[in-house]
Amino acid sequence: MDLAVSGLDEAHRKYETILAVIPDHVDALVNLGNILYLTGAETAAAARYLQALGINPDHVEANYNLANLLEGRGELNGAVLFYQKALGEDPEFADAHFNLAMILEVMGDLSGAKEHWRRYLELDPASKWSEYIKKRLEEG
Repeated sequence: MDLAVSGLDEAHRKYETILAVIPDHVDALVNLGNILYLTGAETAAAARYLQALGINPDHVEANYNLANLLEGRGELNGAVLFYQKALGEDPEFADAHFNLAMILEVMGDLSGAKEHWRRYLELDPASKWSEYIKKRLEEG
């Protein structure tokens, strides 16, 4: 058996055990959602993120991970909403700024994209994406 798969299986079991004892353990729900997402169970992953957000609507990682999932499905309006919610709770979440900027660019909101790219560069100036972002900002 692949070590990565066996590690995910073990983690999956551990989070299920935690949730059997503490059903409203938000971090366990989010982490289980991440495992489900990694294993291709997107619908189940989304359900765990939404369950976590039902308990704590301001949970940064639940909002961010749900946004990622929705973005992957092409549900850009939903992804924007959840990236914005993550940033509302943690304005210094660089990756959320980057992902939101990329979606806003695709949606045609260049001024919004630039705002988030600038913020991303402030937070992570040495990023592997910094040159790309600087070019995008210069291009207008």
